[in-house]
Amino acid sequence: GALISEYGATDQSLHADFRRDIPNREDKALPPRLVTFLYLQDAPSHEHGPTVFLPATNTKEGHSSFLERQEQSQHEFPRGTARTACLNTGDVAIYDASVLHFGSA
Repeated sequence: GALISEYGATDQSLHADFRRDIPNREDKALPPRLVTFLYLQDAPSHEHGPTVFLPATNTKEGHSSFLERQEQSQHEFPRGTARTACLNTGDVAIYDASVLHFGSA
């Protein structure tokens, strides 16, 4: 699939493509699931709507610490915790589907 942001769109909600804080049926450790983003256009700055990642949030504890604060502004993070994927056409971002992230607009 593809995600296209229109001019004037707002940021996506903070989310993980695969949640670690929801119990699975077998209560076993689940393997990482990788997602690949192929950039079809340059996203050299925040104005271009790159994806913003929160490293080290691919755990149950990571999800709980950020997602429980939904009443706060979800895009205010402790300094240095967010990483913006400012990439160029043809670049690829590969990440664990459990990492919290959002598409900026």
